[in-house]
Amino acid sequence: MAARSRSACPTPFCVDRYRDEFLGLIRDGVVDILFANESEAHAFISDRRFRYGLEGAARRGQLLAVVTVRRKGPWSCKERASVAAPAFPVETVVDTTGAGDLFAAGFLAVSRGSPAR
Repeated sequence: MAARSRSACPTPFCVDRYRDEFLGLIRDGVVDILFANESEAHAFISDRRFRYGLEGAARRGQLLAVVTVRRKGPWSCKERASVAAPAFPVETVVDTTGAGDLFAAGFLAVSRGSPAR
């Protein structure tokens, strides 16, 4: 039995260049969780209505799509369910390096039953 993959969406440049291959991985069930920020999601779907595109992909397979949308907070969708969460207000942003990776790690930890701290 092959293990399924969790994936962070690559940079918009890579998505533009290999969009068909990435879509094939989702269609074939190789990727079951996709994390992306708003820019990556736009590149992935190639449409300004990226949310509808990712929701459509989630409905067609077993994909859980998770997108962070800056100040608006993240949203996720799987099959017919879609959930949005507000972002926590921050007075001063010092550096966003690694923020998406930390978000994905926390999301996966909580989804596996680890306590949120």
